[in-house]
Amino acid sequence: MTTEEYNSILDAIKRELKRLDVSPWIRPIKTIVDNFAGCPIDEDETLPEVEILVLLKNMKPDSNPDVIFYGFLREVEMLDCFSYRSFRDTEERRIYWDPLYCSFKDFENKGPTRTHNYQANTLYPAPDIIKAWFSLHMRLSFIAQ
Repeated sequence: MTTEEYNSILDAIKRELKRLDVSPWIRPIKTIVDNFAGCPIDEDETLPEVEILVLLKNMKPDSNPDVIFYGFLREVEMLDCFSYRSFRDTEERRIYWDPLYCSFKDFENKGPTRTHNYQANTLYPAPDIIKAWFSLHMRLSFIAQ
């Protein structure tokens, strides 16, 4: 994806967040999008920015912010992008990339061994962890505004 395409999708996400009156959510969303940058994802439809944009476009504005909040959480925990894995073996153990807390580029550049990438049938981290991370960071984004 080119920088132009990336910026275009981020602008579209910002417009959708504004439409839903949750503009501060751009912070945690951008964190995840940036953490996946460089990850060898096979299809553009499974890039987090594309999946999140589709999710947001399918949401209807609601006067009750909890409806939007919990609707988003219900869907975000199942994004296909979380099925992509990267790991590196050391002498002591295998270390897996955690896209909630580390960018792919940083993980790839850490350590002396090469990373191995693949797509799994399950999500990582587990859906409840993904949901908890988004829940916390979405709430904090409103406090930080």
